Amino acid sequence: MKRRIIAEHIALLLALLLPAACAPKQAAPVPAETPAPVIALVSEHDGGVIRLNDEVITTYWETDFADSLAYLKDNCFKSTYEAHDGQDLQLRWSGGTAPYTVEYATDPDFQTAVSLTTERDRIRPGDLFPRTAYWYRVTDADGNASAVGSFISGDEPRIILARERVDSSGVKNVRDLGGYAAAGGKTVKYGMLYRGGMFLYPNGTANKTHRLTDYGRAVIGRWGLKTEIDLRDDTDFGGQTEAAFENCAYLRVTYRGYTSIFPSDTATDTVYYDERSPEAFRQIFSLLAEEQNYPVYFHCLIGQDRTGTLAYLILGLLGVDFEDITKDYELSAFSAVGSMNREKDWKYSGNGVPAGTHHVDRVWETMNTMMLHYYGAESGLLSDAVANYLLRECGITEEQIASVRNILLEN
Repeated sequence: MKRRIIAEHIALLLALLLPAACAPKQAAPVPAETPAPVIALVSEHDGGVIRLNDEVITTYWETDFADSLAYLKDNCFKSTYEAHDGQDLQLRWSGGTAPYTVEYATDPDFQTAVSLTTERDRIRPGDLFPRTAYWYRVTDADGNASAVGSFISGDEPRIILARERVDSSGVKNVRDLGGYAAAGGKTVKYGMLYRGGMFLYPNGTANKTHRLTDYGRAVIGRWGLKTEIDLRDDTDFGGQTEAAFENCAYLRVTYRGYTSIFPSDTATDTVYYDERSPEAFRQIFSLLAEEQNYPVYFHCLIGQDRTGTLAYLILGLLGVDFEDITKDYELSAFSAVGSMNREKDWKYSGNGVPAGTHHVDRVWETMNTMMLHYYGAESGLLSDAVANYLLRECGITEEQIASVRNILLEN
């Protein structure tokens, strides 16, 4: 993966966490014995680099792109299905009296602290940023405080735990689109674009499995969302007319996705053209061109097909390469809903991505081939092809494209 993580960055973070080792040594008086703290940190990480996700996701992320099909077959199809959508890092302690207050922050003075409460002796924060130094501490109901622990989060996808692990309730398949290497040596910003499954199940149904629970509302509420983009159509959106969060704008547009976004008179390989696509993308990218609309969460029903198509266009426009975009796309296969659309007898390409030849049967690689063929420039870059598609088919302007790139990329 062409991720922007370098040894110097980790070394700098470690230097911030570890005590200086070069100061002159002086004899010191032997301190009087003090009682052990009431609360002891079991997961004291001593400033080390700790992975955020479980072994299945971490291994997938480190697997060569060409080997992804074999890994997906072993871990993501219905016969071997298990959900992995959520950070696995757990903070644990012993002693004290419940309930406990857990604080974690990106500064040692806890000026940026997030505070969580739990009755248990462990907690998963669920939405930590990769490549970031963290400090944490625990206080019990009697005011007893633990020592301060610290760690550095690893270089992994930011998959958000927005559902309860003890049952299947809550928002699923949620992740941050930040962290990818993009054009011009830049990186996609974290905390700006989130993708995932629906917040609210279609109104009037008794299904309680897919819904925004109190747990998910607390996690997602910390992001300060400004816009919810709903890609569901009249058959599955269930009558939602406003955003799931207060002070958040709501836009509902739709399209079928994949190769159906290409006009039949332009891309002769298109079997089914969804005429709603140009207007949907015009509204979406016009919104993305205005900085006050961020952070943005976009979703369809389960956050895979229509959501994956939009993520392809956004990341492609920013200059993220197709392999990284595909790695992100296939993360849906590891989610709590990922197995419902995967069978071992599907037609897959040699790279392990869906490559059928007709309309929306997850023709992921075909979509990319057609984008490059019909809209590609002499540069051969996907970013130029997506820009041409938006300009030619969707009425997006050069100024809007430049604005989207400026807002979402950083050095």
